[in-house]
Amino acid sequence: IKAPLNVPLMAYESRTLQVPLRFTPEASGRDNPIGLLFSGYGFEERSLAHVDLPRAVELHPMVVDTPGEIDYPVTVYNYTNEENVTLNILIKKEDSETTAVATKKELVIPNGENKKLHLSLSLGAGSYVVEGSVLGVVTQGKLIVQPQEKTASAREEDLDGDGIPEIVMENDQIRATVLLFGGRVIEYIVKSQDENLLFKLWPDKPPLDGEIGGTRSFYPYGGLEEFTGYHYIGGHIVFKHEILESSGPAARVRVWANIHGSRISKIYTLFADSPLLEARYEMDDMTPTLNVIGINPLFQIGPSTGPEDRYYFPEEELVETIPELERYYGRGVFGKEGWAAGYDTEMDISLLIGYPVNDAIYLHLWNNHPDNTPTPYYYTELQPWLELKHGTTTYFSYYIYGKEGGWKPLLEDLREMDLITQKEDSIPWDLD
Repeated sequence: IKAPLNVPLMAYESRTLQVPLRFTPEASGRDNPIGLLFSGYGFEERSLAHVDLPRAVELHPMVVDTPGEIDYPVTVYNYTNEENVTLNILIKKEDSETTAVATKKELVIPNGENKKLHLSLSLGAGSYVVEGSVLGVVTQGKLIVQPQEKTASAREEDLDGDGIPEIVMENDQIRATVLLFGGRVIEYIVKSQDENLLFKLWPDKPPLDGEIGGTRSFYPYGGLEEFTGYHYIGGHIVFKHEILESSGPAARVRVWANIHGSRISKIYTLFADSPLLEARYEMDDMTPTLNVIGINPLFQIGPSTGPEDRYYFPEEELVETIPELERYYGRGVFGKEGWAAGYDTEMDISLLIGYPVNDAIYLHLWNNHPDNTPTPYYYTELQPWLELKHGTTTYFSYYIYGKEGGWKPLLEDLREMDLITQKEDSIPWDLD
């Protein structure tokens, strides 16, 4: 806006002016700085403001499903003064011009609000690109449909005898347990070695349990959890749950909670034919003071964490790290691909994690140490950190894949599944 404003004022009078802003598609999904310059008779005032405008359409960056009816959420944000908004969805086979789905939805959304809708899709096997278009803004996601020949199951079982059921998800290779405290995956057991690859504390509690103020400190139950603020505010909340698929090509459970106003939903899926466990996140109305969230699994490959363990990261070159038992420390990883691997050289067992690399700020490796008083244990975390998208839905997914043997065959498995994403933009300090 660059125009004269005639502001008549009486002596000693003050007025508050409201300057309307009109957004373009280029402003969607970014923080927009606004420079203000007011000049009059003999004076000049400058100021700086900003508008963090949600992207007009948000969808999952990457999800895996099975053939048949697929529930696919999309969130639309209206930044215009018109209430009528058109959403166009186009789904094509990856690396192909073949259109699988083309549909249009007419929506009524007031200015500055969002609406989440669930599309019912029916797709055969393959990798698809999902394109959502709203108000000139286009967002893409990846949908991988994998047929399964075997059967996975999900059931309720009170494993720790506290009167609150756990959810046990199982196929012929993996048994995964969902703990409703924090809605976390607490066990991921490779059946062939009866080995849980996650931190092994539960059903025991850490030392601060029951202490005054203990629930305000960060300490782990363990498993696949999240940092939703520090200190950790969601770990002790009992999530609601629903088993979506109890038997079939996948076992699937949804857990959700309102954490002091922040609404978090997670769908865990264990597929029937492989060790693949998917955690599918939807985060809405997140507390404005929370700008980032870390997906925060605590891993312990083998019976202990120590120099027998190796972790691998795809940076400019393949990076290998070994846990150091003398200290706790973190390391930022700006990966060229969306994966990391761990291998216990003594037990000969591995895990691979996957995530949509372009939707994470970076991957954080954390090696914990007993000197870290609230959490006095050795374990390793592989945390993708992502920016929360206020005013709309933050979608994300995280994958765990564990097997006997070395880690390289696991990476090839995920490549064959088309689950390894490539980094598209540069690392933060690469200005070229």
